[in-house]
Amino acid sequence: FKLSRNAIGNITAIDSIINLLLETRETIYSEYKSIISLKNIVYKQQIYYVFYRLKNYLDKENAFSFFNEYSQNMSYLTFYNTWHYYQHFITDDQAIINSNIYSSINKIKLVNLNDILNKHIIQNLELNKVKLICFDSNNFVNQEQDDPALKIYTLMQEEGYPEWTYGIPKNMSELFNFWRINLANWESEPVLIFQETLQKKQSMGFSDTLLEHLNSFGGAICVISDRPRQNNLQYFSPTQPQLVENILGWIRRTVLEQ
Repeated sequence: FKLSRNAIGNITAIDSIINLLLETRETIYSEYKSIISLKNIVYKQQIYYVFYRLKNYLDKENAFSFFNEYSQNMSYLTFYNTWHYYQHFITDDQAIINSNIYSSINKIKLVNLNDILNKHIIQNLELNKVKLICFDSNNFVNQEQDDPALKIYTLMQEEGYPEWTYGIPKNMSELFNFWRINLANWESEPVLIFQETLQKKQSMGFSDTLLEHLNSFGGAICVISDRPRQNNLQYFSPTQPQLVENILGWIRRTVLEQ
């Protein structure tokens, strides 16, 4: 197969073979040749893309065999997220790099990460009292960089947490009191996830002052960021493998310890 030998990792060649497989009425032998061609040119990082393209064509015998062979080395969460959310695994800026290899799979936008985590939490009885509250640094205006107390309190209210007896917290010190006094009495366990994204030119990320405030709160609070760890908060890199699985594991450990 001339195409296979000369097109390793080339997404255009991969798409051409997939389109040939899906859009034409090939014989079983022709389908087999197409699948063999895919296997010859697809890098490991691109398997997820091929899975997503072929998932609605498992009635084709060779497409099913491709799925079956490569899924053996995937964890359940990886397979689930590839099947349902592959299109969210690619960032808007620079989705395809290094000779068209999909290497940005684990950079998930906050809104999609929140949805994915919630789906898994709902399905896990062990975590049925967990309530995620997610924050994106791009949504903090300048005056909120150091002290987003009102925004955090407002989102907690929207999630059903009771109002504070002493009124609306005006700053992070008052929010700290609201959090520490009530944490043990809330029916649901709040998990605060702060994702630092620097896609906008005006975005400054989370300030050191804010992170120091959060560090004093206790409870389940994590930061998704590439910055070096500088306190006792739980940090996750947005590019780390199995990001969703690692966050779920941390939530499970944190909730069970409390």
